[in-house]
Amino acid sequence: MLRFRWPIGLEMPALPIPEWLRALEADPASAEQFSPLFGFPLLVLDLDDAEVIAACRALSDHSPAIVVGIDRKGSMPAEVEQYCDLLLTAASAPGRAWVCPEDGIESAVEAIRRRVETAPFAATSFARLLRMNTALSLADGVVAESFAYSMLLASSEFRVWRDATPTRPLKPEAGAVVVMERRGDHVTVRLNRPHARNATSSVLRDELAEALNFIAADPSIAAVDLRAEGPAFCAGGDLNEFGTASDAARAHATRTLRSAAVIAHRLGTRVTVWVQGACVGSGIEIAAACHRVVAKTDSFFQLPEIGFGLVPGAGGTATLPPRIGRWRTAYLGLSGARINARTALAWGLVDTIDDTDDCGG
Repeated sequence: MLRFRWPIGLEMPALPIPEWLRALEADPASAEQFSPLFGFPLLVLDLDDAEVIAACRALSDHSPAIVVGIDRKGSMPAEVEQYCDLLLTAASAPGRAWVCPEDGIESAVEAIRRRVETAPFAATSFARLLRMNTALSLADGVVAESFAYSMLLASSEFRVWRDATPTRPLKPEAGAVVVMERRGDHVTVRLNRPHARNATSSVLRDELAEALNFIAADPSIAAVDLRAEGPAFCAGGDLNEFGTASDAARAHATRTLRSAAVIAHRLGTRVTVWVQGACVGSGIEIAAACHRVVAKTDSFFQLPEIGFGLVPGAGGTATLPPRIGRWRTAYLGLSGARINARTALAWGLVDTIDDTDDCGG
């Protein structure tokens, strides 16, 4: 018998599960009960029964719900991968689509449940973007993500977070927040907001895009190192600026046309990014688009945006999946978990761990 965990706060349907699944296939409109409109769009399936494959297929085809598959036996059935948004396993050496949570499966499910409960529209938008972006180019995926990001800035979920996190008066920068240095055919680009842990402000975004575009226009530049001053590579977007744009359409156009992730990706094998300390939000979203990522042992990685009622805004739903798959990307975003450099290396989020090079300063 298929074991099915119903979301907290909702009652089990009267029909037995297999019959309910057939009803869902026959009437896709009934999927609304698993959408944010109904309240709690998270479905957790135990992958220990043959009928679960049919369940996953029906849910992924007809439901906007986030489908999480649980594999307590460690068997990692490959046939369910395409039907689930996130796969958690007890296997100690999980395959590329699977995550073995350090704190255990139950703790991971609870963390996911809390985030989906807090921001159901952001969470489902994130999961749908990851499904969609498998068929899109990186540049088109960034555009799709920006549309969702712009929409969520007008949501009640974001307003709740913004009200609890008041903005502060913006302070002018003391100097350039992105610095370029050229030696022969080699260019080093440095993020230069160490006082803010190199958080991505609109000024930093614009200056970084300008620097990368300059490099893209000069074929004589053979190699590019992207680095950051201070103990952190990038703490993510500057929270003080979230939601402050007065024109959403202009902000969307700016976000996509000045996307450091897209420009860095177009530079291809020329770009190596060196990360240390916090590599959060936009920090890892941009780094993941680069050809090679070298991390210090103290590096850590995180996608916190759903906790703000948003999806990643610097391209994460398009740049991380080619490196680690959409399932592990979903895990980072839906759980808010922080992973260390060792896990990032095992997943392919970084290519090398190297403490001999001076990544910062």
